[in-house]
Amino acid sequence: MSKDLFDDDYDPLAPVDVSTPADEEAEDPDDLEINDLDGFDDDPLGDADDGGFGGADGLARIWFDDDGRLHTVRLSPVWFKKLAPGQSLEQVFRQAFLASNISVAQQPESERLDRAALDFGDLPPFSEEAMETYLGLMAEHRERWHAAIARAEAQPPARPRRARGKSKGVLLTLDEHGHPAEVQFDDDWLDEAQVGSICINVVAAAHKAYARYVPMTNEHLSELERFRIEHEVLIAGFAELLKPRGN
Repeated sequence: MSKDLFDDDYDPLAPVDVSTPADEEAEDPDDLEINDLDGFDDDPLGDADDGGFGGADGLARIWFDDDGRLHTVRLSPVWFKKLAPGQSLEQVFRQAFLASNISVAQQPESERLDRAALDFGDLPPFSEEAMETYLGLMAEHRERWHAAIARAEAQPPARPRRARGKSKGVLLTLDEHGHPAEVQFDDDWLDEAQVGSICINVVAAAHKAYARYVPMTNEHLSELERFRIEHEVLIAGFAELLKPRGN
């Protein structure tokens, strides 16, 4: 592969189709505290049900934290001997990233309304006048909700850009959802790098990419979510209004 991204003349400010970081060195491995380098023996990758992800070749395995961020990488100490003809280490990691993508890169769930926590103590006693007032309130809310939907449809969110992080001979790219998509290695660096250094710098590059990643934000989506929750509150309140209440 081309080493332009790892050369001293590499310009991180040059316009490209993804965001590019400055040429940074990895932190000292003793300071990262992101990899347990013990156990890099003939079988360092763990079991299939250990929460990690790996490709079919079994050469690399990756783990994510509770926030869905890459935090541990393990690599076979003899990976270079086990590569298939024409296979590269980049392809090994891409398989692992793809395997993890469905499970890790999930959209956040909508907020669930706890109806039991709602307090409708200020509701007036049921009457035709109270019901008509409440129905008018719901109709007014529905009109504002529909207007918000129209605004969201008229201004779709901008597609987020990918982000890159670089650590020594490793350049890692996050996809538009902030999930690792690919990693590139400087060939000269890779020829001399130990397994532990490769793992540490893959994670360090991911951390730097996360620092640069700007997730998709859409004020209209948050507005629609607020209207959805308000609608649920209104429905719960209307049901409470209709409940028979003793004297």
